[in-house]
Amino acid sequence: GTFVRKTQLTRDSRTLSSFTESCKNQGLVPGGRMLENNLVALNSKIARNLGQIPGSQGIYMSRLRYADQKPVIIERNYFPIKYSFLLEETFNDDSLFEYLWKKAQVVVTCSDKVIELCHATQMEGELLQIPKNSPLILVKSTAYIQTGEPLYVGTQVMNGENFTLQITQGTIL
Repeated sequence: GTFVRKTQLTRDSRTLSSFTESCKNQGLVPGGRMLENNLVALNSKIARNLGQIPGSQGIYMSRLRYADQKPVIIERNYFPIKYSFLLEETFNDDSLFEYLWKKAQVVVTCSDKVIELCHATQMEGELLQIPKNSPLILVKSTAYIQTGEPLYVGTQVMNGENFTLQITQGTIL
């Protein structure tokens, strides 16, 4: 018999890499579509995690990410206002990490993540081309740059049928 194998993306927790790098390392073509990129008032939790004052302005960016032209992740990130230059760009198929390096010599060196399960909302289902209430992997993260400052606070929802998260604990000898 013949079967069609779905695109399976693996994210290895031992390395810190962008979505673009992860795709390329697995022989997949990364892509994206900007959903939102605007100025917002930061709520108290997001502001606190970014080291900002609640109610202060920040940048909200949402993108749909593709692997081999298949939608696999919805990213929603908040940045401090000092990154307002992000409003000038449309990050469709471009790597945000590469742009931050070229524009401001910013490198993501560390990321705190919490991984949960959730169910697709109507909008998430439409974007990811799956039924509403389908199970999703939810990753909540705060990324830090080389100075130790937070770069962004955000979430990623990903279709678990297309995604594997590899987690390593302890020291590998």
